Order: sequence, then structure tokens, then C-alpha cells
Amino acid sequence: MQSKNTIFAFTAHYVTRPYLTRHGDGGLEGESDRSYISTAIAVDRTNHYNEGQGEFRYGALDIERLRNRIRDDAKGLRFELEVTLCDEMDRVSEFKKWFDIVNTDDSNRAGTRPAPTAAPPSVA
Repeated sequence: MQSKNTIFAFTAHYVTRPYLTRHGDGGLEGESDRSYISTAIAVDRTNHYNEGQGEFRYGALDIERLRNRIRDDAKGLRFELEVTLCDEMDRVSEFKKWFDIVNTDDSNRAGTRPAPTAAPPSVA
């Protein structure tokens, strides 16, 4: 049995593509044509129009706003951002501006951690 004074270290993991997507109606920040986002985005064989979901749409991802939203959500706790589909859009240099890149590999993913700021709050 664990003591009430046991402290667990948690790391929140956030996952994103290097661009935004949305099915159907509603707002989509930075919405634009798929070819404007990246000519390397393969033809999507699974996300076609249907009555239940509508059109599959694309938008530009604002990395600074993403970082700020994650920091607000994480409230000073450790987090990591996993970026998938990096083969479709090379934005590693842009992510480096806002996050410390800690790993890139051949699986088309880039792992990040928040750029250094003030020390996280201590847990007593």
C-alpha cells in the first residue's frame, strides 16, 4: 500500500500533426486548401465527404498559440509534445523556436519538451 505522502511524477503527452484538420462545419483556425498547407500531404483515402461528418478540412497550425495553450493546460507540470506526420510538412525549425526538440527519428515523429522558462512549482 502506498503512503499518502507518495509523490508521483507525471508527464502529460500532447499529440499533433504539423497542421490542423477538422471534419464538417464549424470554425477552423487558419483554414486553407490542403495544397497550400503542404504539397507532400498524401491523398487521404479514409477522410472523404460523407453526410455524417461532412468535408475533411485543413488549416495552418500556429505553433506559438499551441505552446501557450499547452502551457496553460499543463499548469507548470512537465509535458511533452509529439508531432506526427512530419514527412508531410517539415516544420522542425519552426517548432525549435517554441520548443526544445529532444528527439527526431525515421518514424516521422518529433518529440519535444517545453522551452526553458521559470522553474516548475515545487511539490511539498
